[in-house]
Amino acid sequence: LQRRIDFLRNTLSTGVVERIEYDPNRSSRIALIRWSHIEIGTKARSVENYDKKEEFVSEGPSFFSYILACDQMKVGDNIMNNHLDSAEGPTISLAKAQKKTFAEKHALVNGALELVSANPVFPSREPRTKTLEDRQLYQKIGTNCTLAQATLGSFIHNVERIPGLGGTLVRAAGTFGQLVQKFENKRVCVVRLPSGRQYLLDLLCRATIGVVSNASHNTRKLTKAGQSRWLGKRPVVRGVAMNPIDHPHGGGKVAQKVVDLPFHLGVNRQKVREPLAAI
Repeated sequence: LQRRIDFLRNTLSTGVVERIEYDPNRSSRIALIRWSHIEIGTKARSVENYDKKEEFVSEGPSFFSYILACDQMKVGDNIMNNHLDSAEGPTISLAKAQKKTFAEKHALVNGALELVSANPVFPSREPRTKTLEDRQLYQKIGTNCTLAQATLGSFIHNVERIPGLGGTLVRAAGTFGQLVQKFENKRVCVVRLPSGRQYLLDLLCRATIGVVSNASHNTRKLTKAGQSRWLGKRPVVRGVAMNPIDHPHGGGKVAQKVVDLPFHLGVNRQKVREPLAAI
């Protein structure tokens, strides 16, 4: 059974951890979440007072999805997918933008940021400062938010490389990244990955607070050959132990020199990683 994991988490929702499960397709545990869809917007109080609008919050039907389980996450814990809420002005509802394409979402977010920088104070809404409850929410394990909302020094995982693309970095068991630096008047930040390398990422990239579960995965010892077979690993036979018909290294005397295959057949070829903006 292939479990579909929600790496995007771009809905404005609050959820409850139903159960934590084992997934044979990855090293970490996964959590089944029951989400309650939330939509934030503005509406007119009445037809006469159409210019005077007030904010409203509506809760839709529940839905379920799998996410990567965090370390110390328990059944019954409450988690949240935070929306893009700037400290000075408008609220961007990703619930309404969910049906839009990636280009339309990116244009929506960029347009809102330009609007905030041009008009730091909006007449329809008072300037908003982060309270203590907001800071605690952005530090809660399992909360998914943008890097702009995350606290400096937080441990994060399931990090996006491009805003809206979904988490592609730091997803293995027991791994975590760290938000180490933010810049004034720049929409970039520095994130340290588990390898120790530091990368410049967009502040609109989303990440999940906490460490990936099953941190003891790399300390497990396989006590018999059958455990490797359970994991799908088959025995490996050396080429020099085969006959010439079975392998290019096969046959000949014991002291015969081993000749490698030609390079164009893929032997000794190093894997090439996609370049990132490294510091």
